[in-house]
Amino acid sequence: MASSTTRAVEPLSARLAGREARDIDRSITLPRLAASRAELQRSSEICAAAVGLLVTRLAADHEATRVDARAIDSALAILTDDLDAETMMQLEIEAWEIVAWFSGPAAPRPENARVAEKRDRSVFYDPRATTEELVFEAIAQGFDLRIDYYSRRRGEMNTRTITPIEVRAEIYLKAYCHHRKAERIFRLNRVTRCIPEGGVERPSEGAPRSKPSRTHSLAETRDRDRQSGQLSLLED
Repeated sequence: MASSTTRAVEPLSARLAGREARDIDRSITLPRLAASRAELQRSSEICAAAVGLLVTRLAADHEATRVDARAIDSALAILTDDLDAETMMQLEIEAWEIVAWFSGPAAPRPENARVAEKRDRSVFYDPRATTEELVFEAIAQGFDLRIDYYSRRRGEMNTRTITPIEVRAEIYLKAYCHHRKAERIFRLNRVTRCIPEGGVERPSEGAPRSKPSRTHSLAETRDRDRQSGQLSLLED
């Protein structure tokens, strides 16, 4: 399975959310294990353990495991403390691809689900659209986006104009940054605001969509970033 995603299919997160909940008997608990001082020595062992934890973390996000989410985050933090951002991204993509394979083929998105349409120099878009939806449309139709982005490395929010190129595992966005004049990798969950360049809001049609807001405060972004347990510092 390719690590990039396209607008043509339903996102993995939506597929997992739409599945029937796992029937877990909470009276059955996991065994208590004695503390171990064993350390992983080989790179392959660390990678295997990290990917396993990331897959389990995805299951915990959907309440599909008895493993405590806080324990997963703690183990991930210990295991990946010395890993660089590029390695962490590769591990996250591998975990995502495993879960996507388990979840089965993705259903195609209906054409009428388009949230933005480029016409000449303007982009007419649905103001209720999520960042992910607008990114997919920007890649498909070839328009730029203006984003407010929280840089974990700098600990600050900044505004950038980007040309989206590819989404990897619904987590990472590869894009050309007009400010840096180079390609950069961004985490989608650190984008706090996203609108098309030359964007014109179009009237909303039908009932309100049950979608999360595309605008988040800096505090909310930092909190989501901290809770994710991920270490990507690829953007600058």
